[in-house]
Amino acid sequence: MATHVLLITASERRAWDESLDGYLGLAASALGAALLSQEELLTHRRRTSELTALDAAKSAFFAGVSHELRTPLALISAPVQDVIEREPGLSPASLQALHLVQANVARLARMVEAMLDFSRMEAGRLVPHLEQVDVDILVAGLASSFAPAFERAGLGFSTDIATLSRPALLDRDFFERIVSNLLTNALKFTPSGRVRLR
Repeated sequence: MATHVLLITASERRAWDESLDGYLGLAASALGAALLSQEELLTHRRRTSELTALDAAKSAFFAGVSHELRTPLALISAPVQDVIEREPGLSPASLQALHLVQANVARLARMVEAMLDFSRMEAGRLVPHLEQVDVDILVAGLASSFAPAFERAGLGFSTDIATLSRPALLDRDFFERIVSNLLTNALKFTPSGRVRLR
């Protein structure tokens, strides 16, 4: 932190008296307050600059990690799809489990895309893709893919999804992420009991 010194000398033309002493005291206080405000402003600007650099580094990290995760996800999804298509004698339970793997790989791929969105937001390139979506059908599908996880965790899981009168205009991907995030948090932070999606 910088130190500032205000040097005032006596003048032959003006005797040092109580009123001059009071005036110079006020001047010194005002200058001190102004310099303190300037120092705080500089500190704030420095902190803002550091946070901006940190955000940029975080976005670059997320973008790099996201690109690296895309290939392994494709390497998981493709063989599973091959088994589903080439093995006609699979039991219904095995087929259901493989479809669940595919759904979870797709969900993880969307999460990877969400990480990429951080860098897109930084660049101002994140634009929602609006379309007509049957929200009740979409939510029911997400709920059914989470049901086995709740069952394995020993939690009750129920849904109350009303049929809507018309589709909604929204970004399907953003909406899926929001609902999936809520269900993931409910699964993670509910030690016992039931979770209800309504």
